Amino acid sequence: MLESIQNLTHRKRIIFDSGIILLASILVCLPIILNGVPATQDIPQQYQFAQNFYDSIMNGTLYPSWADQPNLGYGDVSVRFYPPLTYYILSFFRYLTGNWFDASCLFFISLYFLSGLGVYSFCKQYFSSTASLIAGITYIWLPYHVMQIYLGGVFAEFTAAAIIPFCLLFINRVCKKGRLIDMCGLTFTFALILLTHLPTSVFASLTFFIYSLFTIERKNFLSSVFKLGASVSFSVLLSSFYLVRMITEFDWVKHSGDAFSTGDYSYKTQFVFSYFFPFLEIKHASATAGFNIISLLTIGILLPGIVYCYREKIFSLKNIVVITFLGLFMASPMSLIIWDLFQLLQKIQFPFRWLTIFTLGAAILSAASFSLAIEYFKTPKRYLSLLLVGVSLLTITFNYNSLMSSDITFPRFFLNNITARFKTMPSYECWWTNWAQKSKTNEKRPEFIADKIDSGNRKFEIKKWSATERIFTVNEGESTQILVATLYYPHWKATVNGNPVEITPNEGGLISIPLSNEKSEVHIFFQEPLHVMRAFYISGFAWIIFLVLFFYSTKKSTKLNL
Repeated sequence: MLESIQNLTHRKRIIFDSGIILLASILVCLPIILNGVPATQDIPQQYQFAQNFYDSIMNGTLYPSWADQPNLGYGDVSVRFYPPLTYYILSFFRYLTGNWFDASCLFFISLYFLSGLGVYSFCKQYFSSTASLIAGITYIWLPYHVMQIYLGGVFAEFTAAAIIPFCLLFINRVCKKGRLIDMCGLTFTFALILLTHLPTSVFASLTFFIYSLFTIERKNFLSSVFKLGASVSFSVLLSSFYLVRMITEFDWVKHSGDAFSTGDYSYKTQFVFSYFFPFLEIKHASATAGFNIISLLTIGILLPGIVYCYREKIFSLKNIVVITFLGLFMASPMSLIIWDLFQLLQKIQFPFRWLTIFTLGAAILSAASFSLAIEYFKTPKRYLSLLLVGVSLLTITFNYNSLMSSDITFPRFFLNNITARFKTMPSYECWWTNWAQKSKTNEKRPEFIADKIDSGNRKFEIKKWSATERIFTVNEGESTQILVATLYYPHWKATVNGNPVEITPNEGGLISIPLSNEKSEVHIFFQEPLHVMRAFYISGFAWIIFLVLFFYSTKKSTKLNL
């Protein structure tokens, strides 16, 4: 059996290995398929985001400007600040399957498969197909990657973790080969990271920079720097339709305030191994105990690979070793001084997120661990091979018993029904506008009024009420400031009887419009500013250029191979 697998042609072996990685992806998702989606703290927010994008697309708007359903219809600005890629993927599977449960299962399986395939493709540059296959499966099953879905419900971070291996692969290829097709690959994958998860974009960018420094060959230094820089710059252009409005408007959302980077959200409470640094007087959250176990198990998988690389003098993997220890260093209190110095890092909130990089590095180096285990199994040092097998079994057991056995889940029919409630429920306060204030009767939602319009004693009639447009008439009466059941945001504009009027926020952060004593037709609409529209066009033009370059480079590469 093993011999026949080894004798497969290159193409058939890749298909076979891909099938095994897909099987591993299905197995890791089996508890979800059988029992339901884990009911983690972030799940309501994730499906609220997904439905915002899905409904917008179904209504003909590919990229929404305003989320009108959250907060019982008062809306929020989450779609302007949270990267869209994850929810486009979920929406695609929702359209394909017709329900959110099957869409979620396909989403999880696909992203686990993609992450395993990325590590497999990277490792094929240095190791045998079998060792690379082991590395791909290891990445799927390492505890932090499992935790991202089963305990965290962090869909965007999980998606980014599946893309990062491909970024490393294309950085390698750009530095060593410098081909246009590899530059296109790096441009595309880095743009996807920027469109997936902001904290991951920050620490992944730093990781890629350090990785590149240890990958660039001296003889090609200037050429490689130029090509890497050009690829990254073009990635920014591709994602500018999102980045421009997020960066220019970030101060208008509550997430920008100190409340979401201090206290329980402070980076100082979220280090792994903080128990071992009592002299630093770092507070630690209860969840960090689980991250300590996750980190220790990952170290157990990692160490044999480090030993093998050192003994065999495999210096070509020094870049992976460096970023692996960088990930662990930045996740631990040893890096506290760096976190204290750089405010941008503090916005990541949780240092343990660096375990994504640590986990990826450990998975890649597990290919070396496998090679060492096979070699030692035939010698008196067999016990070391058995020790690695024991750590692997312990990791799988920990996954099933501590991570994948959720007490509360959303089975198929329950999830498909409850997602409708998620759509309109109060959103997390961090996605409210800065003008919004908590309701005096319910602190989980913004201030509200009795009806869609509060016009005092004057009667009103609603003619249109859509995501980004409201049209209604108000009968004559005393001059007044009417209130609209929508959170104020500077891009809301209004006309009264065809004449522009100024929209202001009331003390609760709702839209307030002045009306004279005559009968008034009020038209409220959401208008993107000029710089955002320019970014849309620049991004669209950049995607056209990218596709032309990609197909040209693909055709050129095919001719060279022939």
